Formats: sequence, structure tokens, C-alpha cells
Amino acid sequence: MSENGKRSLSSAEVRQRREAATVHGGYSANQIKARARAHRRRFLRQIGLRASGLDAVAGAYLDAWARALARVDLFDLDDREREPREYFAALNSARLSMGKLETRLKALGLDRGAKSQTLAEYVSKTYGGEG
Repeated sequence: MSENGKRSLSSAEVRQRREAATVHGGYSANQIKARARAHRRRFLRQIGLRASGLDAVAGAYLDAWARALARVDLFDLDDREREPREYFAALNSARLSMGKLETRLKALGLDRGAKSQTLAEYVSKTYGGEG
């Protein structure tokens, strides 16, 4: 019992009550937040960066992209009828955010292209001469 005479909730009950409010996946802040975190981590792992290596603007673009993509994922999983405009708005937001993030990473010199060589450079270096 707690101080006010009511029993405290177990962790399973707290989780159940949080998830009870998530009727529609694409509108659930908890589900969007969890999926966005996974998308951010995957993106950073795949390009070989750390979140601390990004500046504030690149971090904001990454967050916007991850949240929009999480909404798209959750709309895809949801079998309910919805306004198609909301789905395409989230998809367009993800596309635009990724474009801005790509531009920002290039400006900072953090894009993958800066670290990897082109095919022509590889052929020239490996085999000598023109590719």
C-alpha cells in the first residue's frame, strides 16, 4: 500500500496502462519514440557515425527523418482504415528530411562518399592507368 491508501502498480500493470492508450500505432507517441530510436541507431551504425559526432542541425534532421519513418512503419502495420493523406505526408516528410540530412552530412564532411573511393579511383589505384 502507498501513503494514500492505494496499492502501487506493478511494472506489468504500468506497461499495460501505457500500451492501452496506443490504440492507433501511427498516432502513439510511445510507439513512434521506440521505433524512431531504432531507426536512428541503425542509420548511425550503418554509416559508421556516433550521435555525438553530429552537430545540432544534423541531429535534428536525423530525428525528423527517424520519427517520420517510424510513423510510416506504424501506419503500414496498422490494419485500420485511415486517411491516405496522413500516410503520404509522413512518407514525404521522411523523404525531405533525409535529403536535408544528406546535404548537411556532406557539408560537414561526414558522408560515406568522403571516406570511400569511387570505382574509377579503385581501378586506377589497383590496376594502374585509366579505368
